Amino acid sequence: RVNGSDSFWDHSWTEYKHGFGKIGKNTTFWLGNEALHQLTYKDPNVMRVEMRGDRTPKAKNPNGYWWNHYFKFRVGSEETNYTLERLYINWKNIQGNASIARNDVTYSVGAKFSTVDRINDPKPECITQHKMGGWWLRNCAQATLNGAYDISHQPTYGYDDGLFWMINKTYTIRPRSTTMMLRPNRQSSNRTHPKIHFF
Repeated sequence: RVNGSDSFWDHSWTEYKHGFGKIGKNTTFWLGNEALHQLTYKDPNVMRVEMRGDRTPKAKNPNGYWWNHYFKFRVGSEETNYTLERLYINWKNIQGNASIARNDVTYSVGAKFSTVDRINDPKPECITQHKMGGWWLRNCAQATLNGAYDISHQPTYGYDDGLFWMINKTYTIRPRSTTMMLRPNRQSSNRTHPKIHFF
């Protein structure tokens, strides 16, 4: 997701299932939840998240770069509403700077995927008001990379309306661009250079 050219948060369940946008390294797209399910059930894998820039008003690091590796990322089938079944970070050996406390994307483990036309969050306002659609939500979330890019109103959920990412409990960013990548875990892959999937 390189800019706000696509709203993301208000795409339908079917669009998120099959994917949308033009696939490419520097384009805005979603690979598709069905593809994520198939890929994440095939091999143990690593998800890498990269975020550039912070659009938060008076951001302390407006041109910052944040990243982290998250392990064993696994998305369930459509029958489970594409539940985020697994995702963890190695707190003893954190490699990046996108998660420095336990208030992070791992909060969404166990959550079902929600869209504007299929809300699985116990709090529908997380989508209808806070524009967090197209993500794994359970009483909202602590990171939503598919949320609304531009929020015209003063956020009612801190700065956590739309597209945001919690670095820790007191530091939240609103990235200018985001990249999510998936590859088989090198330890479980026979390939020297495992294929990387962007989504």
